Amino acid sequence: MRQAYPWRFCAGAVFVAVVAAGCWSAPLCIAQTVVGPSNSHPSEPFHLRDDARHAKRWQEGEVLWKDVARRLADVDGKISDGKIRALKFRDIGTIRAKQRMLMKIGRELESMGETAGVELQMRALWADERMRRIKDELGNVPALRRKRESEKKLLRTKAARYEKTLDDIKGHIKRGSWGWQKADKAMQKMTFDLESRAVWIDGADRKRILGKFDSVRRTIAVGLHSDLRRYVARSLGDQFKADAPNLDKFGRLIHQSIRSIQVEGHVELTPGQTVDGPQLIGKINDLWRRMQVATLRLKALNWVRARSDSKANGAQTVLEKQYEKFDLTARSAIATLIESDAARANADEAVLLYPRYLQAVAPLLARSADSITWSRSVSKALDALLAKSPPLAQDVAAYRLATDDVLRWRRRAAADRAMHRQAAAPALDRLTQTAFLPDEPRDSLGLIVQAGMLPLLRGRSEETVRAISERMIDQTVHRGSMIGADVEKTRRYFSWLEGRTLSQVTSRIETSSAVARLKRDLLIDDDAMPLSLEAAVALFKAERGDLTALGGRIEGIELLSLVNYAAATKPEPPFLLRLGQLPREVSDSGRPMHALIVRFSLIPVWVQNDYFFVEIADIPKEKK
Repeated sequence: MRQAYPWRFCAGAVFVAVVAAGCWSAPLCIAQTVVGPSNSHPSEPFHLRDDARHAKRWQEGEVLWKDVARRLADVDGKISDGKIRALKFRDIGTIRAKQRMLMKIGRELESMGETAGVELQMRALWADERMRRIKDELGNVPALRRKRESEKKLLRTKAARYEKTLDDIKGHIKRGSWGWQKADKAMQKMTFDLESRAVWIDGADRKRILGKFDSVRRTIAVGLHSDLRRYVARSLGDQFKADAPNLDKFGRLIHQSIRSIQVEGHVELTPGQTVDGPQLIGKINDLWRRMQVATLRLKALNWVRARSDSKANGAQTVLEKQYEKFDLTARSAIATLIESDAARANADEAVLLYPRYLQAVAPLLARSADSITWSRSVSKALDALLAKSPPLAQDVAAYRLATDDVLRWRRRAAADRAMHRQAAAPALDRLTQTAFLPDEPRDSLGLIVQAGMLPLLRGRSEETVRAISERMIDQTVHRGSMIGADVEKTRRYFSWLEGRTLSQVTSRIETSSAVARLKRDLLIDDDAMPLSLEAAVALFKAERGDLTALGGRIEGIELLSLVNYAAATKPEPPFLLRLGQLPREVSDSGRPMHALIVRFSLIPVWVQNDYFFVEIADIPKEKK
């Protein structure tokens, strides 16, 4: 039995029309803009993947970090001023205890799938290193050496008093009467008290005095993090099942719609909404992008889930195979649709359909992967329409004779000018391979440890983004393709994700004169549309602001969580990937929450479209 309105589907128990505006599935609607530490706001926190459930824990960590940083600065100040006698052992011990708490919260948040948790751990490691330096500086002060022995005796006394409490906790764990969270809560006050006095002991002394306590804490930590990861894996697994689109079904619906076009020349998508062949291509484009985004979001969530759920990789493999099949179906459907409509159309209809199909397929070819191979099959399908009307075929042949050489000449001229300008500045991707390296091999202020690696959070983001900014801000570079998109009624420019870097231009690039000259050379005006596929794609790219290359000055650098950014991707511009693509790299040795995207903001100096080149006066830097 034929389904009346095939372009409707149910996702996450919500019945939604694919062609409707807005979010296609409630669980995947994410309104927040993903942000992170930047050169202008280095202390900006990483965007939280699950703000509703994790924001409170993050805030606890943020407050704790600020307190630790303030206390460390106070101790450093007193040492620098020679006011060592004003230091109190308990003040330094309190810093140590809070630093341990900060590390604990960071690990919990990482287990919950938050890059912000990795950031808290990096801050805790930084504080630990500062504490080591403070201990080294104070270690040879005679008065403090005597006080240190006194603190050690007091620690032994405290530990002895807590042994019964520790035994009770161990008993509850062994009997299974307490869960890991309750055991962890019971340890907190005791842990803080002991750690605040244990700052001056290391190695054998710590093992002798606190070995039992450390062993129980490690057991609880392992159990707690296992529970957290299982919880996250279970919730993400449920979301995966609820939100995974039925890609096979959508592939069948595309074919069903094409059959309707072949027979009737139109298809009814929803009650009262009927579209013809060229309009259907726009709907396929929209559906295709939404399915790509849905698959990408689920893939991102699976990067988190896979750390503790053995089923995650299998589910991901199945989804990716389904998507590859759907991608092939959607890609081949375009040519099939045109050929099917051509088989039905008469000569008069072919004359009207041909330029509309050119206009419909241009956005797909301009922004898809493997567009060169795909354009051949689309071009062959368009020839079927031309065969229906010899006069139209003659007009198209004459148009190609008049414009094909113009396009080839324009392409060569634009490429030559761009090549000349590119020689004067480094490529952005090459510059990152040196600028992302730390100054010293063991230095954490870098995103990679050797050229060719992908960026990871390896130290405090605030220090890292400052260090990278010093090397890169105001550098003139060139980069490859970018697309133009109207965001909030303003034209912006964005790159595709490549090597885990993104670029954006937020100022408008004035190319209207160049676009007007291109349209004149292509014999296009208000009454005349392009009559070749190459000209239609050229017009789309020029009017939308798509660029082949750009040269400009770096004015901004921002660090973003790869998982969070991918999980928040929308089917509207800016698009993260070319139509049809899915990212392949991310595992990073099982550390997905360390994986970063680096986003650059550029001030353009010159731009290259496929068919023109424009010089832009550099915008002077604002005086601060």
